Amino acid sequence: MIIEHRTYSIRMGELGNYVQAYGEEGFATHEGHLGKCVGHYRSEVGPQSQMVMMWAFDDFNQRMERKAQLDADPAWAKILNEELVPRVEAIETKLLIPNGFWSPK
Repeated sequence: MIIEHRTYSIRMGELGNYVQAYGEEGFATHEGHLGKCVGHYRSEVGPQSQMVMMWAFDDFNQRMERKAQLDADPAWAKILNEELVPRVEAIETKLLIPNGFWSPK
């Protein structure tokens, strides 16, 4: 199993608009293609105006296949380009793997 951990830095003053647009139109499409969301948060202390999303995949190949399906969806392209991208300053993506002594339950 791997976890894709994505941190979106949202332009100042745009976090509310981003959350609304993503919640109303983006999340269902995102989840429909990527599958298991294991966390969806926004920062409260520390760097502000950040969204953190975590998605679980069986392996890197599954992640790449599902990401390709998402990228090919015209509905996702529309919400991404019209509502989300204009509000994002930066994205940081990490792929996390579990340590050998621990297993998710």
